[in-house]
Amino acid sequence: MLNPNKIAWLLPGLFALLLLYCNPDRKIVIKDFDTATWKLDSMGCKGLRRNMGKVLRSNNDAVTGHSSGELKTFLGSPNVEYTREGTTIYSYFLEGGRHCYDKNWKEKGYTECLQILFFIDKDKVKTSDVIYP
Repeated sequence: MLNPNKIAWLLPGLFALLLLYCNPDRKIVIKDFDTATWKLDSMGCKGLRRNMGKVLRSNNDAVTGHSSGELKTFLGSPNVEYTREGTTIYSYFLEGGRHCYDKNWKEKGYTECLQILFFIDKDKVKTSDVIYP
């Protein structure tokens, strides 16, 4: 016969395991957004991302609240990542610029091109913005 004290001790542990293994990362879903095409133009140099940035920006609510890992799974690694005043910023290029023809563009200064920025605080996407050159 099972001891009630042992059962009472096991239940919280089983519940914690259930939460840990049954709560996979949520996926970002945006209707009519082709992540494969986005990732194919990883630096924005092919011109495939320009209009896709508008779709992302207009669907900001679909991205807000997701983790940085979920964002990277959806869009791939950002072209530039930096931290300002405790907020991590992921920058994705939407068009070509100096980065398309100069391999040393990072050392020479920031490339000027259309970009979408995602602002991440405490590993959650807070908002996005488009930066125009």
